[in-house]
Amino acid sequence: MYQARWLMLFPKHAVDREYSFRLFTEKKSAKDFDDIVLRYEQDGKIVHRFIQVKHRQGRHKKISIGDLLTPGKDGAFGLIKYLIAYLKIKSSGEFEGEIEDFVIITNDDFDSADSTSHPVRKLRMMPSGKNKGKEISVIRIDTQDEFLDVGDGVRYKFDNSIISEPVLKRNEKENMMR
Repeated sequence: MYQARWLMLFPKHAVDREYSFRLFTEKKSAKDFDDIVLRYEQDGKIVHRFIQVKHRQGRHKKISIGDLLTPGKDGAFGLIKYLIAYLKIKSSGEFEGEIEDFVIITNDDFDSADSTSHPVRKLRMMPSGKNKGKEISVIRIDTQDEFLDVGDGVRYKFDNSIISEPVLKRNEKENMMR
């Protein structure tokens, strides 16, 4: 139901702006960003947006560093699988035009002591295990977005230090070989 709501929202915004558009759902070639693929024409150029929708009912669990660094296909928020999907989509050549962004939409929040209004939020470090001592920060995005600004939702992007994480690099190599 959560995904269906988002599926209705994107065409509404495209029609409101008089964009010529196509909306795909469960598009196999979009890999792990297959929930919603929006292709639209803006100012004479073709733009693609890839969206994965993650919804949890009932009691909300916070998204932890462990959730983000979980290797393999099983973790709902595992950055490794989304990085691999991103690389495969970018190199496929199937999606002509500009790729605007890759987005994970969720009703969950990050496990952070900082409030949602804070411009940079550090996720709580893991006290033990393989991700002990790892730090990940997210930065609040305050620019307007014609498709994603809805209600009191908050948008974030990862701090650039996430790319240099040795864990991500090691897991990326292991998963690309599979």
